[in-house]
Amino acid sequence: MANIYMALLGTGAYEEMTYRYEGLECTTCYIQEALLEMLQKQGVGFDRIIFFLTEQARAKHWDALLARILRLYPDRSVIREIGIDFNESRAGLLNMFHTMYDAMEKDDCVTFDITHSFRSMPALFFPLMSYAKEMKQITVDHIFYGPYDNVTKRPKVIDLKIYERIMTCSGAAHSFIRTGNAAEILDIVKSQQSSMPEEERRAMNNTKRAAGKLSELSTHLLLCLSGDHGKNCISDSAKRVRNTMADLRVEQAERQSREMSSYEKEAAFFDELIEHVYDSVRDITAEQGFFAEGMAAVQWYIGKGHLMQGYSALRETIITFLCDTYAPGADCQDIRLRGAVECALSALNEENKTRGVKQDVSNFYPSDEKYLPLFIKIYSHIEPQAVTFVGELLNRRNFMDHFGMNRDTNAKPDINYLEKCYEQAKALFDDIRQRRGEILTDEAAQKQISAARTGVFVNFSNHPSEGWDAAQKQAAAALCGTDRIVDVPFPDVSPELGEADIRQLAKDCAAKIAAEQPAAVMCMGEFGLCYQVVSALKKRRIPVVYSCSERESQERISEQGTVEKTSVFRFRGFRSY
Repeated sequence: MANIYMALLGTGAYEEMTYRYEGLECTTCYIQEALLEMLQKQGVGFDRIIFFLTEQARAKHWDALLARILRLYPDRSVIREIGIDFNESRAGLLNMFHTMYDAMEKDDCVTFDITHSFRSMPALFFPLMSYAKEMKQITVDHIFYGPYDNVTKRPKVIDLKIYERIMTCSGAAHSFIRTGNAAEILDIVKSQQSSMPEEERRAMNNTKRAAGKLSELSTHLLLCLSGDHGKNCISDSAKRVRNTMADLRVEQAERQSREMSSYEKEAAFFDELIEHVYDSVRDITAEQGFFAEGMAAVQWYIGKGHLMQGYSALRETIITFLCDTYAPGADCQDIRLRGAVECALSALNEENKTRGVKQDVSNFYPSDEKYLPLFIKIYSHIEPQAVTFVGELLNRRNFMDHFGMNRDTNAKPDINYLEKCYEQAKALFDDIRQRRGEILTDEAAQKQISAARTGVFVNFSNHPSEGWDAAQKQAAAALCGTDRIVDVPFPDVSPELGEADIRQLAKDCAAKIAAEQPAAVMCMGEFGLCYQVVSALKKRRIPVVYSCSERESQERISEQGTVEKTSVFRFRGFRSY
């Protein structure tokens, strides 16, 4: 990184002045000489010293100024003069812009002296500086201006760098409002505070804290981290932003009640920018539950064009709403509760595919029986077509989540589609609220489950039920609510069968059993086939059991005098797989 000094040389009749800067003085008719000498006394040297000059300026001042600069920098190669041709045409203005831009190199640290610039220079200089900072990653060390003082002849050199920082912070604020990343605002505020005298830095303490909390919030928004996870979530970050902004406003009110120091006035500029930025996340930082926070976040994502986060946030917010509505008081972050809601949405989506024809949705039942009433309440209350978009929302999220490495070519990224889904979600919520009185109670849902499960008991074994004792038949009836038992013989399994054959046989057997619409199945037989059939039935949420028995042995002496031993197996109950 090179340290460079850039200045324009004018054509005025420069008078001798005593220029002052940070306790140093230099008497000369050239502000450029004064600045280079005073900075050199501070230990600041330059790798390149660049002067921009017209032919008139070269003829009138260059030889005299060069001789003075060589006194400070004897190495002539450090000093460069670049000719410019100032004219006010469009082409002329662009030529001057490019000439000055081309004089800078990547990562230069630049000190600008704009004292003897053209009247239009400020309009050129600030976009030039902004452009070079972005394109060449330059840093601005100073922006010097030496005012003309015809009275005392002792002007104080002004460093206008504060304007550059305010402009940069304004750009960072705009960037946050457009993209959602507040890290740059925090960096600029930290830099501004560090440039203040140590005893004045407290003026920006609350400003820096507010910028830091906004940066935390933006990080958690961009990572799509909601819920209740301590410091690493949107909710907690939003709370800290809200509290810090309250502290900042108290400090602002206290400042306005008295005369502010110059450094406090500087801080006030940044406070106003922080307040402006805060307006863009105010809805997210409001005190609210996860549902309202989620909807505010989705709106924020839509405004920023963040599709991936928007898809995820909207789907999860829909699930949160359904948790809160159909299981009031439950923990909406319980993964099993949310899983049961997703099962219900999948079942509704499947029914929608069949154009409303009722299907056996037991395949979609949650694995935990505790959440089955919640499934029934959602499935029985919501119309399938009302949640079609939720399934498509998942498809589009997965398309992006998997780096586009799938064959679902219909799931194209589209911010307008996300906005459409957001409106459909609001309509779904309104409909559910209006029909809240139609939601089944937990007791009514449980009765539906019991009624659906009142059916046959399938005996899938090679022990016909006609040979069962009364206790086993009663136990079967207790499981399914009826005394009807259907025998499905367990097939002979040849040792010649391969694993693929076993899987196909198991699939056929499971389909045959399921066709009986059983409330429960006893499965006992060859271990490999038994395992495959049990797995297939459990995927269909059909309870599968096996019998437990106790062996009783008796001995007697036969007529021939031999001892005969017999074993009787007594049924002792069913156990679930």
